[in-house]
Amino acid sequence: MFDRNKEYIIVSATALATSGALTILRQFIQQASGDGNNYIVFVPSNIELSEYENLVFVKTSPKSWIRRIYWDWFGCKRCIKLYSIKVKKVICLQNTTMNVPFPQIVYLHQPIPFSNFDSFLKDFTLSNLKLFLYKKFYAFFIFKFVDERTLFVVQTKWMKSSVLDKCQKLRNEQVLVLKPDINLNIEKNYNDKVSRRTILYPATALSYKNHLIILKALVHIRNKFGMGDIKFQVTFRKSQYKIFDDYVAKNNLSNNVEYLGMIPYSELQKKYYCASLIVFPSYIESYGLPLIEAAALGKQILCSDLPYARDVLENYEGAIFVRYNDEDDWARSIFYHLDNISHEKIKPYENNNLSSWPQFFKLI
Repeated sequence: MFDRNKEYIIVSATALATSGALTILRQFIQQASGDGNNYIVFVPSNIELSEYENLVFVKTSPKSWIRRIYWDWFGCKRCIKLYSIKVKKVICLQNTTMNVPFPQIVYLHQPIPFSNFDSFLKDFTLSNLKLFLYKKFYAFFIFKFVDERTLFVVQTKWMKSSVLDKCQKLRNEQVLVLKPDINLNIEKNYNDKVSRRTILYPATALSYKNHLIILKALVHIRNKFGMGDIKFQVTFRKSQYKIFDDYVAKNNLSNNVEYLGMIPYSELQKKYYCASLIVFPSYIESYGLPLIEAAALGKQILCSDLPYARDVLENYEGAIFVRYNDEDDWARSIFYHLDNISHEKIKPYENNNLSSWPQFFKLI
């Protein structure tokens, strides 16, 4: 399976099976296929990947936390030794350093350990238990095997600053900021018109996404400003987020909330286009891709006034930054912009379509 005459770059991607993580893996493979190096890539067994002459895929069963720790600390190193693999470098695409005696590059895209927020820990749920573990313990595994040859790649300036604050072993030049590749195939000629008083929040049902602040703002707008016909669209199903559902029922917001569920990207683009406003109150993000997707359509965006949003929407004229935990501020901002919809077009965000992966591969 492995040519003992070749020198390989080992790539750890054992848990990148879904969503944005899988996108990172596919982009990496596409770029690696033509860079002249030989790769051994450890990937989940349940995904299909294109074959390339210079890439050997080793499929593994999905990794639980315990198996992930074993793999990072012992498994990878033993595999290299067992098969007498000549190693040039080790790349981990899933946040953590590995116990290997080689230079390594870590693609770090998990923001929870580096945020200053832990309000999601107040309500005990299984979902929040996982967030608690990420918040309190994950940084230990991220930095466990750092040495002077370790490089970290992060997506935003705030992440770089936070990583350097968290790990005193790292020098400034060991942490690089490379923005993720964004493929914006935006169709702008929809026949549908912009809906009246419709706000869209494209986000998963996680507590730190801060959906409840929008619900509280809707109650405030109804009671103080008399505007009770706002439609709040969310991209999860009813019953996926019990605290959210309970608040909706308790405060008579059933007619105001539209559960879209998980919808195809082409359909989501239409929802972006037809919404009066895009809201993004999340207080923990590594990048915040929906911000760019909305900005590419020239949409008015109300977002948390936090470093990640400032990084992503820098110089975008349609961004309004709101105090993430201030329901009155959200209420005033939403009401004002729905009550004063401007017919002046916002200049859309222009993606230069330049991939950051060539910069990543120069590190190899």
